[in-house]
Amino acid sequence: MQIVITHAQEVQVGRIVGQISDGKSGEKLPFGTVRLCVGNTLFRGVATDDEGRYDIGRVPMGRYVIIADYMGYDSQRMEIEIASDKEIRKDFALWQSEHAIEEVTITAKERDGSTAETVIGQTAMEHLQPSSLSDLMSLLPGGQTTTPATNTVNAIRLREVGTTNTDYDITSLGTKVLIDDNVIGTDANLQAMPDATSGDADETRTSVGKGVDMRTIPTDNIEKVEVVRGIPSVQYGDLSSGLVRIERKSGALPLTARLKADQYGRLISVGKGFLGRKGWTINTDADLFASNADPRNKMEKYTRINTSVRLQKTYRTRKENTLKLNLNADYSGNIDNVKTDPEVMINTEDKYKSAYHKGAVGGRVLLTSEDKKLTINYNVSLSADEMRQTRRVTLSRDTY
Repeated sequence: MQIVITHAQEVQVGRIVGQISDGKSGEKLPFGTVRLCVGNTLFRGVATDDEGRYDIGRVPMGRYVIIADYMGYDSQRMEIEIASDKEIRKDFALWQSEHAIEEVTITAKERDGSTAETVIGQTAMEHLQPSSLSDLMSLLPGGQTTTPATNTVNAIRLREVGTTNTDYDITSLGTKVLIDDNVIGTDANLQAMPDATSGDADETRTSVGKGVDMRTIPTDNIEKVEVVRGIPSVQYGDLSSGLVRIERKSGALPLTARLKADQYGRLISVGKGFLGRKGWTINTDADLFASNADPRNKMEKYTRINTSVRLQKTYRTRKENTLKLNLNADYSGNIDNVKTDPEVMINTEDKYKSAYHKGAVGGRVLLTSEDKKLTINYNVSLSADEMRQTRRVTLSRDTY
């Protein structure tokens, strides 16, 4: 008997190493991918380390295509042949793709200074899709996105002490709100039910002693919002907690419209900027917002109507002085309406309605030169605030 012993032929394998870097700066690109293909079929793939290096071992002899990929860069491919067991080095210099998405900021930006200041721009507002100014406050440091509460006053909370006690509403009262550098005054607001208790509809809807109700301020006509936490320049007058400075859109702008509908409300807003005669620009917009704080309760509603017309013109003199004139006319209407459901309530006559209407005319005259600036703000407003509450009161009397 003859015994034949055979040995399997060892397959020769090679090794491919290299590095991926930016073709312009030479900076190493970490955590990219390198693919080794046979034709269009993937043979093996590896990821680069934090220095952009890669290592593909035990590659059988043959012809391959090696491809380097990195997010935001154009892919690069090379043909390679493994003919021995020696190490082959292939480095890649990738170039940024012309179609790469540029950096986009969708949150508020912080400004350096003696006070903490946050600037909220158009990009952040388009991302958030707010219904009122109170929604934008979630973009502040420490802010939270919460369920809209349109059945109560939305008071701003800056530098709070961490309590919901109404005794601390003075912090909201001490925050000044400016729209186009005109102050929203709250000092004369004394409209409240004097005997309101925690069970009455008016108890959480009155803004007396609480400052500005942010539900009443729309956002679709806003260019940017600056929020200062602390005491800003003395030019803003008396305040103790902070400043909210709203700058509305101006100039020739295309027609814009926004429709928003969810379980908490429906909003429709339109606006346009015109280029008028003799250099005047005219901006006009309108906003309607109807809300149910609880989608299950159709008996409790909040409605907001806003319209605005703004005119602006700039004059320039030979001495490089600039005179800018602004004239604004605004209307704001806010209605709280609460009824009882006759199917579940005994006192079916109980109801509450609060209607607030305000018309204002104001503006600004701004004169600037090389080293001086003079600003004159003027504003006249007329408001009508009416509250009606019907409540059934039952007196109990002991009998003997």
